[in-house]
Amino acid sequence: MEQYAPILHWIQLRPWVPEWALFVILGVFAAACIYCAAVDLRERIIPNKVTYPMGLASIVLAPVLWENWLLHIVTGLIVFVFFFVLANIKVRGQYAMGMGDVKLYTVAGFLLGIAVIPCIVISTLVGTFEGVAVMIKRGVSQHIAHGHHICLGILAMIGLGIQGMIS
Repeated sequence: MEQYAPILHWIQLRPWVPEWALFVILGVFAAACIYCAAVDLRERIIPNKVTYPMGLASIVLAPVLWENWLLHIVTGLIVFVFFFVLANIKVRGQYAMGMGDVKLYTVAGFLLGIAVIPCIVISTLVGTFEGVAVMIKRGVSQHIAHGHHICLGILAMIGLGIQGMIS
């Protein structure tokens, strides 16, 4: 199980940062994720007024919070490039992912660092199961929102990180 420690215990807090401050910051990110998920389910859009501040805060806070802050920044950039390319690929004449999803995954990369990998896996699996269920019920042409899947992955990794930090 040691080989999974960097992913499951991704919170490597700098010594001068109090734990209560981390809980407040992660709580704000969790609330913003829940808001993004609700808006995406209702309106099929992830609001820039939330993702831009989350992304900026993730970049600015990374050197303050994390021992391995450069890994968080690089991971966020890699995630952005990867999902930007995916968002610009057409499937059956339509884009499979919107730019709001790309921005939300990028925020996840900046915030979670290497722990974004299981976040992406969780998001993809939940999205796949929901997509299959929607296809069976409504047909192939039905679009589904991805934001709540991404937010679920982020919230799961925040929970795992906090649990790993406490235990």
